Amino acid sequence: MTDVLFLVFFAGFGIKAGFFPFHSWLPRAHPAAPGPVSAMMSGVMIKTGIYGILRMLTLTGAPSPAVSYIVLFSAILSCIFGSLYSMAQKDLKRSLAYCSIENIGIIGLGIGTGMLGMTFGNGLMATLGMTGALLHILNHALFKTQLFFAAGSVYRQTHTRDMEKLGGLAGSMPLTSSMYLTGSAAVSGLPPLNGFTSEFLIYMGLISGLSVFKPGTSIVLILLIAGLALTGALTLLGFTRSMSTVFLGTNRSTPPLKALETPLIMIIPQVLITLIMLFIGLFPRYAVDLLKPAVINLTGQALFGGSGRIIAVLASVSRIFLIFTGITALLWIVRVLLPGRKLERRAPSWGCAYPQTPRMQYTASSFSDPVLQVVSRAVGLKKEYVLPAGIFPGKSSIISGTEDILDRYVIEPGVKLINRVLGLFTWIQSGKTQNYLIYGLVFLLVALFLVMGAGL
Repeated sequence: MTDVLFLVFFAGFGIKAGFFPFHSWLPRAHPAAPGPVSAMMSGVMIKTGIYGILRMLTLTGAPSPAVSYIVLFSAILSCIFGSLYSMAQKDLKRSLAYCSIENIGIIGLGIGTGMLGMTFGNGLMATLGMTGALLHILNHALFKTQLFFAAGSVYRQTHTRDMEKLGGLAGSMPLTSSMYLTGSAAVSGLPPLNGFTSEFLIYMGLISGLSVFKPGTSIVLILLIAGLALTGALTLLGFTRSMSTVFLGTNRSTPPLKALETPLIMIIPQVLITLIMLFIGLFPRYAVDLLKPAVINLTGQALFGGSGRIIAVLASVSRIFLIFTGITALLWIVRVLLPGRKLERRAPSWGCAYPQTPRMQYTASSFSDPVLQVVSRAVGLKKEYVLPAGIFPGKSSIISGTEDILDRYVIEPGVKLINRVLGLFTWIQSGKTQNYLIYGLVFLLVALFLVMGAGL
């Protein structure tokens, strides 16, 4: 009975968090909201669903293996489908919305790993899973806030979110492009930023579960590790796509968009977020120590522990990347101060002796098409062709797009069914005052009858 109760609450809070398949509202909400509101929704609001799931976990105690597997299954589906759909979008903010679904899946993987560790009495697995999940909640709130701020700056200056119409903004918006690049690296789990630390802990939690010595569990964990690795690759590819099509190359609009850098007051919060992300990435122990009481509350004092060596390894990796970052910064300073740098000449890109035009560039759709072709049925890929015909062919074109398969096969038919059923009762709301007076009279007669019956 406890497991059923937890799953019911998991479904309810999962809708709020955006777990697959309860995610349908999220890609619709973000494009409709201003950039700062989207940042608040992704960084804080959807995390209330995660908080509800964790609170239920503290009330129900250690779950059964079946419940843990259900959470892990929903989480890995959120990771993979979120990253695929994110890569398939042309709307910049809609792409970031699907990326939030993917990161909710990563948080769910950490929670599911911790739950499985609690089930099997594996303290290291439980501690690493829960610590990674809680740390990723904080990390996602930081880098997704930064990404939505940067996307909002782009929309403010260009008045479009369509990646097919953008391009070349790094020259006119260098600070915004730098902030978006930093956020992209963090969300992709690249060191030395904060996204690497939480995903590293979740990876280690899954790996530590292989010591359970149960063949079925080991197979599941290996598949989850592979799925998380695939998610990381897809995320990196997706943000390479958005960074290159929005900020690099030349502008794709006709006439070209004339965008200027956003005011400094909009850049300063993004710089502060970058510094916090870098601090967590380089010194993760401080963030982990802050989460220790919450992890103990979730896993129990008896299971907490055994993660000291893992944190030490993570700290060593962070120190290595701190040295690497310092060397990179030093080389950049030397390069800037070199006198020969003044001899550089900037010119438009060209290929095969022809100046590059917007039509020669990769679009957002063409960049992701090789991957989406492999999973075309899963992402609802559609293409409409107008092929050249005749001796003197006219214009030819291709229109491509994707649709959420859950919306098409579940949400939209369900909404139509509900509307059809409720339509059977529209005659009640007829708009005629006489009918409403009859309803009131009937209600009074029924109430009088019930009162008299109760008196007898």
